[in-house]
Amino acid sequence: MHVPQRVFVRQSLVENMRHELVFGITKTTIAFYQKSFGQRYPFSKIDHVMSPDYKYGAMENVGCITYSDDIMCSQKEMSVPQLTFFAVVIQHELCHMWFGNLVTMQWWNDLWLNEAFATALSYKACSEGGDFVDEFKEEAWLHMSGYKRWGLGDDLMPSNHKIQADCPSTDMAESLIDGITYGKGSSLIKQLIFLMDWEPFCAGLRIYFKRHKWGNTTLPDFLQAMQIGYDESKPTEPLDLDQWGKDWLQTKGVNKMSSEYEQADGKFTKFQIRQTPCKHADNKFRKQTINIAFYNDEGGLVEKIERVNVENKELTELEFLKGKQVPAGILLNSDDWGFGHFLLTDESIKLFEDKLSKVQNKVDRAVVIGQLICMMR
Repeated sequence: MHVPQRVFVRQSLVENMRHELVFGITKTTIAFYQKSFGQRYPFSKIDHVMSPDYKYGAMENVGCITYSDDIMCSQKEMSVPQLTFFAVVIQHELCHMWFGNLVTMQWWNDLWLNEAFATALSYKACSEGGDFVDEFKEEAWLHMSGYKRWGLGDDLMPSNHKIQADCPSTDMAESLIDGITYGKGSSLIKQLIFLMDWEPFCAGLRIYFKRHKWGNTTLPDFLQAMQIGYDESKPTEPLDLDQWGKDWLQTKGVNKMSSEYEQADGKFTKFQIRQTPCKHADNKFRKQTINIAFYNDEGGLVEKIERVNVENKELTELEFLKGKQVPAGILLNSDDWGFGHFLLTDESIKLFEDKLSKVQNKVDRAVVIGQLICMMR
């Protein structure tokens, strides 16, 4: 599907405007979303308007995105991280053409879903690459780790709130534009992608958009569609998304996540993950799926344990790790798919203090730094 595009920018900033990059990112991203959502781009054109002194980063008007020109074209030279953000802003607003404009939340209490979904899916689209996006795909999830730290920081505060927050009036809606709505919310959509797998996730989205296009929805509408998509894709692997929503979206705060193990002759005899509610959190244990990385004493990756299911209970015992060699360092939440106050062991802190630069996975380096920052709070 060909979508006509135009860029509008002040004459004084024309030389800084990367219009070909804007057009290319948009074309690639629209194709990705159309395939993922099962719905064509819903409007007849897309305009990109660079706006001076703009209050927000960008806004997804129907068929017309308005941007802060400070983000998009204030500099002639931009670094790869800056250009990654440039790409993700476009992809975020394009996602809203479906999730926000084609289907719109019924009330402000679901603002988080509108914004969190667009944030997580924009980083997913960036990570997939494609024409004009390949240059930024290695930076995508690394860049999103900053959003996660924002959300985690707000969630550890006494002023934290549920993701699906109470919003009795429109006057209160702007107060929900915070780290929990954007940072934590998008982290949970990213976790939901990992929990379900990408194809079942997309199957649920296609049902959602087919059922509700040009209408208004609530959180149960979204979760019901995702449940059907998952059940049809993975009929032998039960997953209760209604319970997932209650545990994650309708309670506040975050849990500490720590690894505990016993060993003999340098091998694990017991390994478990403990959840402990943080100070300002509800007393709730939550299910999620994470990766665990084992590192040697030089900071090299020994083994990646993928798709470890942490259950909604205090202790999750990992029987399959019995007999494995105890590594120099253990990193819970390798690749940053999970959400929590993950704790490093004393041995792991000592290792990464000296060898973090040797860790090849850039996202894992960011995960270690984020965990250390949280542990110092």
